[in-house]
Amino acid sequence: MGIDQKTLEQVIEDRRKWYYTVRTAYCKYFKEQVKFNKHGFRHTLVDGRGHYRGYKDTMMRLHLLPWAPRVVRDAINMPNSEIRTKDDPRNKLGKDVTFFELQAVVKSGNQKHPKHIDITVILRRIGNGDLHYYSIRYTKHGYKDMED
Repeated sequence: MGIDQKTLEQVIEDRRKWYYTVRTAYCKYFKEQVKFNKHGFRHTLVDGRGHYRGYKDTMMRLHLLPWAPRVVRDAINMPNSEIRTKDDPRNKLGKDVTFFELQAVVKSGNQKHPKHIDITVILRRIGNGDLHYYSIRYTKHGYKDMED
């Protein structure tokens, strides 16, 4: 059964099981391991304000999620980063938070009909802590704002 034929709840459960098997992926760009923790999976379902994402947005992120470790491993550029200081009203964590965008083009489909997909993964570092996966989306070309 393809992802389109499953209910949102089934897809969430399937992706959750898969996600928690990943644990880490080595990032060549930062030369360190990136953790895949509960914060990243939660952000797939809930936006930065704590509101549940809409159906299409959630399904898109769940569909892209299996590509996240590959983008982390293979990304060779970081077009944007953003620091939210502990004084930033959007920052509820009490520590400086840094977000990094990594982009990669992944090959999908089969030999006869390959597709190339531009994917952006957002990594987050809280204070001096470990980098962890935070979000995924299709790459928005020419888009400079990191409001995810």
